[in-house]
Amino acid sequence: MKDKIDRLLDALEHPENYTDAEVAQILTDPEAREVYDMMRKTADASAPVPEINLDEEWHRFESKQTRRKPVILRWLPFMASRNAAAVVLALVGTLVVVAATIGVTHYIGTQKDLAQTQQTEQQEQTAVAKTDIAPADTIPTEVAPLPETILFKGETLETILADIAKYYGASVKFNQDAAKSLQLYFEWNQALPLNEVVEQLNNFEQINITLTDKALTVK
Repeated sequence: MKDKIDRLLDALEHPENYTDAEVAQILTDPEAREVYDMMRKTADASAPVPEINLDEEWHRFESKQTRRKPVILRWLPFMASRNAAAVVLALVGTLVVVAATIGVTHYIGTQKDLAQTQQTEQQEQTAVAKTDIAPADTIPTEVAPLPETILFKGETLETILADIAKYYGASVKFNQDAAKSLQLYFEWNQALPLNEVVEQLNNFEQINITLTDKALTVK
């Protein structure tokens, strides 16, 4: 029995020294197999298996192998050390997972804060750009009316020249009051320049109008 247990423990500690066939041969022994199974249950602390009561397992094994109790007691410190190592490894793995979780949470929080900061800066820049627009840009440009053709039917020369001078931004001066009451039938095309309109009016008898720097003088 001692040789079998020694070989089993040596195979567990140095598996590179044993072939699969040799390990299988060791485990064919019922006693070595039972020791191996109990060691595997107690050592695999991180596996998701039901919790094993070591006291119950030991009493069960002790009741079957009372004559071999000294051999089993010889290897209990070894099993306890392997079980403690498994627990330490499981604890280290848990700490690594927790640290990784904290790191990911911190990274996500940092990225979220950065995105919120960038969004706030973009909103502020948009607001500043809107305030920089000149108020004049929001005022609709007044569209000048299209030229028309105005027909004067029996209107006095004073009335006709007053409308024409206002349209072209000119002034009117009469040297004779009698000319003011002259009545005309005149078709005025607003698309024509002021000098051509004056020439058309001068075609009427008794009318003599001069144009000097947008000043209309009726002689």
